[in-house]
Amino acid sequence: MARSYFGHPPLRGRASGLAPGTQGTLPQQGRRKGDPQGKNVKPTTERKHRVMLVEDDPIDVRRLRDAFGRRPHPPQIVDRADGRAALDYLSGEEGQQARPDLILVDLKLPRAGGRDFVATVKSDPRLRQVPVVVFTTSSSETDVNKLYQLHVNGYLVKPADQNAVSDLVELIDHYWLTPAGA
Repeated sequence: MARSYFGHPPLRGRASGLAPGTQGTLPQQGRRKGDPQGKNVKPTTERKHRVMLVEDDPIDVRRLRDAFGRRPHPPQIVDRADGRAALDYLSGEEGQQARPDLILVDLKLPRAGGRDFVATVKSDPRLRQVPVVVFTTSSSETDVNKLYQLHVNGYLVKPADQNAVSDLVELIDHYWLTPAGA
C-alpha cells in the first residue's frame, strides 16, 4: 500500500479531494470535464484565498511562494519568520480583517515554536476554525501524535526538491483551497 509523506495510508476518493477510485493524481491545471484543452476556464471575481506561512527559512518561504504562485488561482501569501510574529499578526487589526484560509507552520521556529503556535491558535475561539497544517522536516511519530492531539489539521514532511514541493502545494491547494465540486 502506498504511504503518504507522514507514514499513513493516503486518503482516497472524496476524503482526499480526488474523484472516487483515484489516488494521488489531479487533473492538469485549468482542465475541467468537457474542456480537455482548458480553454473555457472563466476568470473569477471571488477574493483570493489567503495562506499564512510561518517559516523561518527564507529558502523554504521562496519555494512555497513560487509553488503557490504557479497555481491557476494563486493565493495571497502572508509570511512570518517566527511563531510570536505570526501570533502578533493574527491578533492584530490586519490579521483579524484578513484572516488566513490556511496556515502552514514549521515546527522548529525561533521565539514561539510551531507546537506553541498551534496550541495557541487552536485554543483561540476566533482562530480555531482556520486549518493549520504543519510543514516540517521532522517525521518523528512523537511529533505527529503530539500535534494531532493539539488538533492540527494536517502534518506534512518537507520534500527535498522543488518539483516535489510544487506537487505537494498542488495537493494542498486542491484539498484546502479549492471549493468542493470545482
